[in-house]
Amino acid sequence: MSKLKDKIIGLSFLATGGGFAYNLLELVWRGHTHISMTILGGVSFCVLALLSQTHFCLMVKSVFGAAFITGGELLTGFVVNIWLKLDIWDYSEEAFHFMGQICPRFFFLWCALCAVIIPLCPLILTALRVLVLRLYALNSSGKTSLLQNDTHRCKQTVYLKDTALRGSGD
Repeated sequence: MSKLKDKIIGLSFLATGGGFAYNLLELVWRGHTHISMTILGGVSFCVLALLSQTHFCLMVKSVFGAAFITGGELLTGFVVNIWLKLDIWDYSEEAFHFMGQICPRFFFLWCALCAVIIPLCPLILTALRVLVLRLYALNSSGKTSLLQNDTHRCKQTVYLKDTALRGSGD
């Protein structure tokens, strides 16, 4: 498998997982979410994974991550809340809000959350690499994936167990 294909597949898994995690966080925190937050969550998680590979201290990485997420929320808010008038969220009641789209309270909460997520990113990336290689790596013939081999082995095992349970026909 080419390195580019490996990276694209890995980023796709990462973005999907990040999008779902962001939605889950919103569902727990606010009780509802929006599809735009899935996209923002996916992109944000990819950025956090990139930040985890830099040589900055964790505090700086967390501030950069929170700034990216807050900036993403501002842009998303301009589109879905102001331009499309969907009224997904409104932080007008929050102290020091900016146009009801972002506020310092959530920026600092994102800083704290980034300080937890960023150190976990290398572990998550490693797990994703193993998953991607396991699902898409080709065997030496280049024709059958490991997943297909595993499926074939499972079918053989089920057949053998089924045959053993039935007995030899006595």
